[in-house]
Amino acid sequence: MKRPEITIPTLFGIMITLGGLVTGLWLMRNTTSFNTSASIDETPTNIQITNISDTAFSVSWVTAKATSGFVKYGDLVVSDDRDQDRGSIGSYFTHLVSIRGLKASTNYKIKIGSGKSLGSESVVTTGMTLRNPPPADVVYGQIMTSGGDPAEGSLVYVRLPGVVPQVALVKTSGSWVVPLSISRTSDLTSFASYDKQSATADISVQAGPLGTSSQSVVLSNARPLAQITLGQTLAPTPIPESTPISKFSDDSLDASVSATPSKIKLNTIKPNVSGEAPAGSEINIEINSENQIKATVKTNKKGQYNFKIPDGLEPGEHTITVSTLVDGVIQKVTRTFTVEAAGTTTLPVFSATPSAKLKPTPTPIARVALPVTNDQPKSGNFEFSLLLLSLGAILITSGVFGFKNYE
Repeated sequence: MKRPEITIPTLFGIMITLGGLVTGLWLMRNTTSFNTSASIDETPTNIQITNISDTAFSVSWVTAKATSGFVKYGDLVVSDDRDQDRGSIGSYFTHLVSIRGLKASTNYKIKIGSGKSLGSESVVTTGMTLRNPPPADVVYGQIMTSGGDPAEGSLVYVRLPGVVPQVALVKTSGSWVVPLSISRTSDLTSFASYDKQSATADISVQAGPLGTSSQSVVLSNARPLAQITLGQTLAPTPIPESTPISKFSDDSLDASVSATPSKIKLNTIKPNVSGEAPAGSEINIEINSENQIKATVKTNKKGQYNFKIPDGLEPGEHTITVSTLVDGVIQKVTRTFTVEAAGTTTLPVFSATPSAKLKPTPTPIARVALPVTNDQPKSGNFEFSLLLLSLGAILITSGVFGFKNYE
């Protein structure tokens, strides 16, 4: 019997099959490396989860090399905030991704993408839905490089004790704004409660290769905060010395009492509320007692106002809140006082003038997640490998049939 010979179609089919197998394995191996391994320069460092609310949170980090950045959660990929503004993918040393449109009290599994790498999985939990947010309160300032240029793209972190950290990007002008009033307690169950004047915040700046800066500041000195130059680490700003707000007197008792912000004692059940604010301002006065008292008065041309409480206050502790609108932002002053006995006296002066430097809180711009583009890592080339394997199998089959027919 004649020995079968290996024909050209058979050799061709074997070569294609082997080529398909080798190519498929190479592609799958390199695809896995493409998604999970990262160069040292592209590895995210100083990863921070900030700005957590019921519907959003922010992820920020720094890389040693300017590269693209994104966060993947579920089937969605969200690009850097600057990419969302510009509509194109950029490379940065500092990265900030704000994820919005989320559900309250929900765990979200996220992965940080840096350049061509995809990091390990982490879980972020959103807070519960809260009602009646407090009046707007912001801190703001300007960041400059050591050379005197605006430190555009730097990350500014503001931290208060027991409060979720807040972050903002420095704009092209070097300016930054962080809204504190919408921040939450660390357990996410309520809006943060803090003294808008005397509370101390830690403010740090991360600018990648441009440098860093940090300082502790009293909030009354952060509207605006003095210009920060990268590379500086400043000592805490001093808290202004407490001075008497006003003096209370009662001729019938022939006595006087000095009132400080924390302890106010009155000798009358019908005190006067007087103070200063911008001329023509509408002043809202609210006294929380057994019977709540609300009133509205206007300042005169000199910016002064006066209100005499019409109903007698019962002895004990009371809280008064005086509020007005300054430069588009509601300013409030709250004091607690104690009524000790009947008489005639005056409540301390409440002045809204120092708060007039505040600027209105900028309205946030709605952002949407960009679709995955060709610049982002792809999930693999399994289909292409399968196609090559199928082609090889077809050619092998053809070669076998050809060999049998030849025989």
